Amino acid sequence: RGSADNATRSRHLQVFWSVIVDNGFVPSSPERKYLGFEMLKIITPFLEADEVQICLSKPMTTCLRNNLKKEGNYLHESAKKCVSYLASLLKRDSLSAEYRSILTLQMKEFKAWVKLPAEKASSDAASKDANKAKDAQRFAALKNIFYGCLPTDEEYDGHVISKLRGVVDQMCDICKSPSMEESVMTSILQFLTLHALFQPSTEAVKGSLRKKKLPVECTEAVERKIFLPLPMHNYVLDGVMNILASILQRPGLSSISGEDKKKPSPYLAIVDAIFEYKEDLESSKAVCYAREYSARASNAFSSLKDTKEQIKRKLKALKNTASPEGKKLVSLLHFVNHLTLVQFEDPIADFSGHAIDIAAILEHAFAKKPASRATPAKKRRAKKDEGEDAEVDG
Repeated sequence: RGSADNATRSRHLQVFWSVIVDNGFVPSSPERKYLGFEMLKIITPFLEADEVQICLSKPMTTCLRNNLKKEGNYLHESAKKCVSYLASLLKRDSLSAEYRSILTLQMKEFKAWVKLPAEKASSDAASKDANKAKDAQRFAALKNIFYGCLPTDEEYDGHVISKLRGVVDQMCDICKSPSMEESVMTSILQFLTLHALFQPSTEAVKGSLRKKKLPVECTEAVERKIFLPLPMHNYVLDGVMNILASILQRPGLSSISGEDKKKPSPYLAIVDAIFEYKEDLESSKAVCYAREYSARASNAFSSLKDTKEQIKRKLKALKNTASPEGKKLVSLLHFVNHLTLVQFEDPIADFSGHAIDIAAILEHAFAKKPASRATPAKKRRAKKDEGEDAEVDG
C-alpha cells in the first residue's frame, strides 16, 4: 500500500477504535470490557507499527492496569491473558524494528504483571554488524515514536510525559548495549542534547531566519515547534548524563587502545562531539536555550570552557596520554565535562569556583619542579656507592 492508503487506513482505525472501544466497550460493563480485550488481542498482530499506539490507547491501557492491580477483580485473569499475549508477540522474528520498539515501549506499562522477553545477543562478527544496524533502525523508529507522542495542542498531560519518558529510556538502553556503534551512540546523544537544552527560537518559528542548512535534528524541532516542559528537558538531560556515566565504565570506550597514545579515548571523542554539536545549535540561531541562565551561570560556562581548553592543551602536549600525568588530566577533564552538564540543568547555580580550583590544581600539579640540590646526606650516600663500585671493580 502507498503512504496515502496507510494514512487513510490509520484515520479509519482511529475513528473506529475511539468510538467502538475507547468510548464504547471500555467505560461500559465488564462483559463489554472483556470484548475490548479480546478485540485488542485479535487486531494487534495485523497492525502497522504506527497503529499500535492507536489501539493501546490511554483508556485501554488504564482499563487493563486497573483490572490487573487486584487478583480479586472480575476481569483480572482476562486482562492478564491479554497482556501476556501481547508480550508473546515480541518473540516473533518477523516483527520490524519499529513495531518491536513501539510495542516494547507500550508493554513496559505492564512490566509488574508480565515478563518481557530479553533480546538475543550474539558474539560473532556478522551478528554484531546486524545488531549495530538494528540499533540504528531502533533509533530511527524511536524518533518517530517521540514525534508521534507530541500533542497537537501543546498540552503535555501525564500520559504524554510518560510516553516521552519511555522513549528516552529506550534510547538510553540502546546506548548502554555492549554492541553499540560509536556513530549511532553519538547520533542518539545529539538528539537527546537538542531536546535536553534547546527549543525553537522566536525567529525560527516566525520563519524570519535566512534559509541555510541547519544542524542534524534541528529542522524537525523547528518545523514541529517542539516546546517541551522544563521537567521533560531535565529528564532528557539526566538521560544524557546517565549514558555518559555508563559508557565511561566501558573499557573499550573509556580507555585508549592501539599504538596511537596521543589519540583521545572514544569516550572523550563522543563528549567532544556533543559539545561541538551544542555550539553548532547555538550558532544556527534556529534554537535557543530552554532555560534562562543567570549572569553567574553564564560566567561559569565561560570559566569551565577556559579550564577545559587548558586541560586539552596540556593533554595535546603529552607524548603519551595514557601516562600517569595524562590520566590525571583526563580525570580532571571528565570532572569539568560533568560540571558543565550539571550547570546546564541548574540555570542559577555558579560552578565557576570549581573551575578556578581546577585551574589552580593544573598550575600546581603540572608546574616544572626546580632541580633539587644535593644535601650533605645525599653526597655521603653517593660517595659510599662510588666506593662500593670501586671495590667490586678491583
